[in-house]
Amino acid sequence: PGLDVRVLGIVALVTVATVLEFGLAPALGASRRDPLAMLRGSSGTRVAGTRDRVGPLLVVAQVAVSLILLANAAILLRTFERQFGGALGFDAPHLLVASVTLKSGASQTNDWASQIRDFTARATSVPGVSELAVSSGAPLLPGGFNDEVVVAGHQYAEGDSRAVSGQNIGPGYFATLGATLVRGREFNDKDRVADPRVKFQGFDAVVVNEAMARRFWPGEDPIGKQVSYRHLGSATVVGVVRDMHDVSLSTIIPRVYFPLLELPATPRFVVIARTTADPTTSRLLLRSLIASSSPSSETSIHTMGELLEGALSLSRIGSIGLGACAGLALLLTAIGLYGLVASWSAERRSEIGIRLALGAQPWQVHRLLVGGVGRLILVGAAIGLGGAVALIRLERALYGPSITFEAWPLVTALLLLSTVSAAAAYIPSRRATALDPATVLRDG
Repeated sequence: PGLDVRVLGIVALVTVATVLEFGLAPALGASRRDPLAMLRGSSGTRVAGTRDRVGPLLVVAQVAVSLILLANAAILLRTFERQFGGALGFDAPHLLVASVTLKSGASQTNDWASQIRDFTARATSVPGVSELAVSSGAPLLPGGFNDEVVVAGHQYAEGDSRAVSGQNIGPGYFATLGATLVRGREFNDKDRVADPRVKFQGFDAVVVNEAMARRFWPGEDPIGKQVSYRHLGSATVVGVVRDMHDVSLSTIIPRVYFPLLELPATPRFVVIARTTADPTTSRLLLRSLIASSSPSSETSIHTMGELLEGALSLSRIGSIGLGACAGLALLLTAIGLYGLVASWSAERRSEIGIRLALGAQPWQVHRLLVGGVGRLILVGAAIGLGGAVALIRLERALYGPSITFEAWPLVTALLLLSTVSAAAAYIPSRRATALDPATVLRDG
């Protein structure tokens, strides 16, 4: 993202308006007071809170907003941590992913399957490349598609979506990724059929992930089950692969895998290579091999680590931004509490001096000043807690179960806010207990 003059202008206008509004309000209030009444009265005897009702309301609002931001920052950081440290379902290290796009007008050989098999054989002979597969997409890269599926024997409820995610994969795709086939097998040459009723060249086998098996065949063995697709005909489930975060790091969706070699040639495909050493050292060799096989093509090559960093960048930016806003809100809350208690201490300076002269203990003065602030903190925390819970539920409705509702982020945010608030209120009250009663009474 870059700087936008319009955004900077709006921020500047909001800042100026805020300063004028909150700076002029107390000045206008002071200008309306009766000078004679102020001269006759003692400024140090006013009871705190009798005239200043805006300050306590602002403190309550600051505490509530701070708690909402702190709780949501903790939730987002927890979500980011879970995405970064969770199981991907495949072995990410030592993977190279090359996106190949044929230039306009470029053509491929008629025998698409033979071309892919030849390319795979040549690529695995490259030093440092142990396994290689060709696919329509790769984890965290576009290349999949959605299609409507009809499962024989499955009872569809009214309004149920029949769309599932699909991807075309070549031989060795799961082995190259390090994904685990939990049931059945991968594709083989016997799966190829010649059926004039099928729009494409023909196949009768698919592999599904565990999420799709749970959705359509809960408690059953999906091997041998029949599925029909609106655009791809019907096929038999021959294998079940362990769930992978190949579409999103936050969620796993039902997914079906089709045999790439049984489909027509495509102008865009992905080459996935597993290397025996650092994948960056094999990047140039793989690029040269692709260029020699498909001269009229454009290729971009990334390591899987780079793709993971890109997928995590949005969560990282969001967590850093929300954390910074929460920290600023907490700082403003501390400043507001400090200023409110300091103002109350100054207003009740004579009263505090008299109490100390009559033998009041410092803790009693602390209770006198901090007690009112404590009630404000409790009210603000209650409002903020309700707001945080409501916002987390809204985020779950918008972004799905990746936003987890856990108690410990709320408790952590509440403890942090309470600690900072107590410290901000204690410092000015402690200064008030250090007053010399004789000096206070002499000054009036």
